[in-house]
Amino acid sequence: MNGKNILLGISILTNVLLIILIISSVYMVWSSANDSRNAIPFEQMAEGQNSISIVSQKVIFEDNNIYVEVVGKNIGDRVCEGSITAKFYDSGCYLIGSTTEYIANIDSGETFKIKINSPHNNNISTVNLSIKSYGSMQTYDGAPIQTNYNILKYNNSQIIEVVGKNTNNKKLNGYILIKYYDGNNILIGQNEVYLSCVSPNEEFKFKTHYNTWIHNNYTISKCKIYSIFDIYNPVGGYLRELDNGKQTDIKIISQKLSMSKNGQAYVELIGENTAKNSIGGANIQIKFYNDNNILIGCGEKYIKNIGAKEKFRLKIYCCILTNYHNYNYYGDGKYNNNTNPLILGYDDEVSKYKININK
Repeated sequence: MNGKNILLGISILTNVLLIILIISSVYMVWSSANDSRNAIPFEQMAEGQNSISIVSQKVIFEDNNIYVEVVGKNIGDRVCEGSITAKFYDSGCYLIGSTTEYIANIDSGETFKIKINSPHNNNISTVNLSIKSYGSMQTYDGAPIQTNYNILKYNNSQIIEVVGKNTNNKKLNGYILIKYYDGNNILIGQNEVYLSCVSPNEEFKFKTHYNTWIHNNYTISKCKIYSIFDIYNPVGGYLRELDNGKQTDIKIISQKLSMSKNGQAYVELIGENTAKNSIGGANIQIKFYNDNNILIGCGEKYIKNIGAKEKFRLKIYCCILTNYHNYNYYGDGKYNNNTNPLILGYDDEVSKYKININK
């Protein structure tokens, strides 16, 4: 009987030691994987094999500036992002400066052309290029929208007009990507436009002349338009769609649509806090439309510390959709982030509006 107890005890002890050994091994593996000393730097891990191939490069002189024009191609199998750095040398092989330009949204097999500006305008003999690229986690067509475009001319520049409709059953809250191509189907620029105030089934339009590849001034022959969302989490905004009826304490007493001396549409309104107590504040959002009920602009102001039965007066200006998320403007055509926004607006078309109020 004692012998059996001894064998049973040995068996239990062996099993306990085996369990401890397994737990220790798992912990050591977990600890090693999570030890910051063993972590692979993100840049090294993300880049992998370079997916950009340089097709050609040449130095060009334009408008008293010197550029290196780079034609590249994405030979990878996914959307590519990265950077191209140009190091400039003089005739004595001395480094005289370097410039880095960033690229994004380069599809598999797509050829692009970009200008990299030299920090010096003379004595450039040699240019060396280095590339960093990686497959993007970004994906296109994140929200169902219908779009079309027109290429317009203004003075010596081109303006892209986008006309669209939000066919989603939720408000449009993300980026629209516009990619510009020349007559040879080479990508020559792009622009990401943020939209956050387009309701379900609402039509909208905007104009833009911004190119994130700032030195490229090639002639645009066609465009491709996508909606962009991250595959893990749709791109969200900090401006929200405001709904009537959520803030019942604020009453609009009077309202009037007018045009400023600089040709900017605005609504002047008088409101009142009808509550018996003061409130911390309220958001007043105005959406501007043309005769065809197409959304062409938004404006928003937040008024703080409204006392009980207190009245207030506001002027809310029509801000073009492409600048709506940067809505801290001065009014009367003076935006703090755009020197001449009225070129791209539709103030002359504004004929109606809708007021939304929220806390």
